[in-house]
Amino acid sequence: MTDGERYEIHCPKKYLSYEEKDEYRVFWAEDACGCGKANWGVLKQANGMDKSLDSIEARLKQAGAVCRIYSAPDSIPLEECQALLQRRGYVIEQQECWRLTQCLEPSPFFVQRKCQVRTVTSALDGNLAVLVKEYAGSDGLALANRQIKAGARAFFALNRAEIPVSCCFGMGYGSAFRLWGLYTAPNQRKKGYGAAALLAAVEFAAKPDRGYEDIFLYVQEEQALRLLEKAGFRGGKRKLWKAYLPAGKEKK
Repeated sequence: MTDGERYEIHCPKKYLSYEEKDEYRVFWAEDACGCGKANWGVLKQANGMDKSLDSIEARLKQAGAVCRIYSAPDSIPLEECQALLQRRGYVIEQQECWRLTQCLEPSPFFVQRKCQVRTVTSALDGNLAVLVKEYAGSDGLALANRQIKAGARAFFALNRAEIPVSCCFGMGYGSAFRLWGLYTAPNQRKKGYGAAALLAAVEFAAKPDRGYEDIFLYVQEEQALRLLEKAGFRGGKRKLWKAYLPAGKEKK
């Protein structure tokens, strides 16, 4: 198992409530019940899938969250659970994305804004919270604060008025460090603020004393892929899937 796979399996345990069994795993967060990244289950064994799914659904229902099942490095293939999920009324979505690792120096064509970047290690408030809430909503802000409390860092690029206009989050587990949440306010895009926030996060993680050998992120959009390649990221495609139970389909 790679460092990145260990990260994806175990890192959420630092900031989410969870239940880990041989057959399944489920995460939840009562204060962010509307956030898909805070509430989901993983089916790990084909034997006893029905009971595992029952347990996941019960736990997520108790948390007030939508029932979701995600693929993971240790999950069973979709082919083995697709019939069960469809029989239970789940909507299944498959997607391709790129897993990129930072391994090269940024290209001369990667435009970075010369601006102040603020590193935050405490709960987000004020304009910082406003920016995160703008792209992630109230539940996303609650999740971000959980992650920061567990050791994540948020990097905010500030404009001349010292107002945060772009952000990037990062968190380590073992020798892997994952980046996510790269966002720039719509009226400040294509000015290099996103690059400033991203490179500040990379610079932090890349210091030898941190011990991170795998600085990675996931991206879906072609435009974001080209931008990140200019920042020195390289990688390949991954196939992921998720299934969710639409409103009204929950067990009574």
